[in-house]
Amino acid sequence: MQNPLHKLIHIRHPYRATLAREEMIKIITEDMLTSEEVDMSTKILVYKFFDILYTDGFRIPSDLQSSTFASLSTQTKSGSWSDQKQSLECLAYLALNKGNHDAILGTIAMEVAARYIRYKAEDTYVDPDKFANSIRLIQNLFAFGTQQTQQLVRQQVTNDKLQNLTKDNDLDINQKAKRLLSVYEDPEEMKVLILIKRVVQRRNEEGFIDLIKVGLLNLINEKIENGVYQNDGEGKMIYLEEILRLLIIDNPEVSRVIVNETNFIDQLIMIFHELPPTSHKTWKIQPLNFLSEYLPNDLKIRMFEKGIVQTMLKLLNSRNRQAQLDSGRVITNIINSGLEGIKQGEKHLFYQQLSEDGTLKKLQSWMNDDSKREIQSQIAKILAQLYKSIALPQEIKKKVIEQLKDKKFPDLDGLAYLAENQDNHEEILADDYGQKLFENKAKTTGSLQLTSNLIQFGSEMTKKSIIMCSKDNVKQLTDDSYLQQLGQSQGWNKEKLKGIKDKANQILLMINVKEPGCAKCNIL
Repeated sequence: MQNPLHKLIHIRHPYRATLAREEMIKIITEDMLTSEEVDMSTKILVYKFFDILYTDGFRIPSDLQSSTFASLSTQTKSGSWSDQKQSLECLAYLALNKGNHDAILGTIAMEVAARYIRYKAEDTYVDPDKFANSIRLIQNLFAFGTQQTQQLVRQQVTNDKLQNLTKDNDLDINQKAKRLLSVYEDPEEMKVLILIKRVVQRRNEEGFIDLIKVGLLNLINEKIENGVYQNDGEGKMIYLEEILRLLIIDNPEVSRVIVNETNFIDQLIMIFHELPPTSHKTWKIQPLNFLSEYLPNDLKIRMFEKGIVQTMLKLLNSRNRQAQLDSGRVITNIINSGLEGIKQGEKHLFYQQLSEDGTLKKLQSWMNDDSKREIQSQIAKILAQLYKSIALPQEIKKKVIEQLKDKKFPDLDGLAYLAENQDNHEEILADDYGQKLFENKAKTTGSLQLTSNLIQFGSEMTKKSIIMCSKDNVKQLTDDSYLQQLGQSQGWNKEKLKGIKDKANQILLMINVKEPGCAKCNIL
């Protein structure tokens, strides 16, 4: 770890010195934590207070350890339901400091926590908070403990039990188990990640930028690179994604610093550019997937400019099915960003570059490649966005549009983008599709946009046929009573319903007062 970053991570809370000087910490410890008259719900607040003050964990004074940990461990087994959970939580906090370990191990606390984990692994019900606090206690004892402590922990919670938990349908449970397995495999690395996460949790946006300036992102990239080349690095990657989430979510300025003022994204893209597709697993790509989904839109565009789409094409072109799906998701997230602010009839922001560098040509060839059949639905959705307002090449037009019209998972938004060009209309309206525009109620917004574009950009005959087929459906979507029922059945909020009604009224203004005659809705 770089020295400046090491110093920043271990910098003391500004109030610690004052509180220690005035002996407030000692008074609080003696009067609150060791008193039998103070209830557990109050003590947990004191432990949380100390947890904020001490990033590397609060050490109970030696003369108070015996009574403090004896009381806490008794509560884990004999206390009320609430006290059992909270005492385990307190012990998890205190296990961050190695100076408390001998006292903890001298009680039944570890055995109680390990028993809850074993019960859960054997599919016995365990209160979620008890399980979470037990996992944290065991994790901290192992990560910050001596080799002897680690051996004791492994005897209580074996790898086999944790492997069982990694198969749990509850994502939170299996991720906790994977984190603990990574602690077992590499306690020193995980100790660093645990401390970094604790530091980030306690900083504001300005503090995040200070961490970035002294090398936090270089360290994260180093850990990601180590993780993707390990078969057991999933727990590390979960921690790394959680750290990125803390830095980025609701922190737009930090996101801009990360993308524009560091080489973090460039290094990350390079890691995956060099990663053999045969070694791919979903968790390895999670950092990129997270960034492509949660960064502000203008920064996703910067990711595009740095070459993320071309790097992901390498995985999309692999024979690893999961690599194909995961890279396709990242590409879709990035391509979506190129649509923001683009008006009707305008090209996608990335169309020109991807056309010139051969990316579009690759995607088009894969639409007619039987070995890519399983991902052709994803490719079709990507092409529909990139060919917004442009005629699809004749050799892929039918196949792309058929994929978008899939009965179970239609992409009406993609069809609407293609409908901005009249040359795509004949294939869109093939097989009487005009009569089916409003069949899928869950896709009402897409149905309205597709209808609007077919009328706006269509030939006179297309306009007449679409008006004939859609007028009644559109009118119905301006009726408040019908909209309320539809909204309740689909779980839509008022804002969504207002958008639907406004769009329906807009389409009605486009429709002629005279209803044209039409034999079939696919007649152009």
